[in-house]
Amino acid sequence: RTRHSLGVRYEPIRDVQMVNVIGGVAKRGGTIARRARGEARSEILAFIEERARARQFGYKFPEELVRRTLEWPGLDDSGFVVTEDGRGLRAVTLPWSPTSLKRMVVEDAPWAARAGFSLLKVFGRTPPRVGRPLETLYLTHAYWRDDVDPMAEMKSIIRALAKSGAYRRHHMISFCAQDESWIASSELRGLIKQVTPVSLFEVVRDGRMPAKPSALIDFEMGLV
Repeated sequence: RTRHSLGVRYEPIRDVQMVNVIGGVAKRGGTIARRARGEARSEILAFIEERARARQFGYKFPEELVRRTLEWPGLDDSGFVVTEDGRGLRAVTLPWSPTSLKRMVVEDAPWAARAGFSLLKVFGRTPPRVGRPLETLYLTHAYWRDDVDPMAEMKSIIRALAKSGAYRRHHMISFCAQDESWIASSELRGLIKQVTPVSLFEVVRDGRMPAKPSALIDFEMGLV
């Protein structure tokens, strides 16, 4: 519900889901994701600019990306991962770890969980450790065409990142699902995931009207 404080109010926008993929075997099929080549940069920037404009509170690119590469430690705008077809780009994302800005620390764990952590080493995984931060790889700047299934594209991207060794360096791969129905998508079947609901609010000055709701919101889960 709406909350008030010091001349502004916090208007609820929507509830989204933070999906943390811990591992598993993704459903086969679909497009193949890959690291974007350097010559694709202009195409990617045009793609995300167009997609961002269609979202509520959409950012202005490429200026916003320049700012983020300067202010988000470790963000490398040459590291986009894309899916494509004969018509061009289907989806893009820029994986990024925000550990230097925020930390989620494992404060404690039952003995069974600790035993499970140790088994991860057998599979070449980096196990979580009590008292140490969780290393999360966020799929930032995630945009897709209107005619594709976003969860099918996320599946392909996660599968490609897993093959490239992402789980040897990170404990999980995370992305934002803007519709609760996406979580039940058959495209995510086989993935071990943990889902955290997140409520988004718009800060509105008293006397002003909140923005009109939109199907999608331009929101980066990695900053939460």
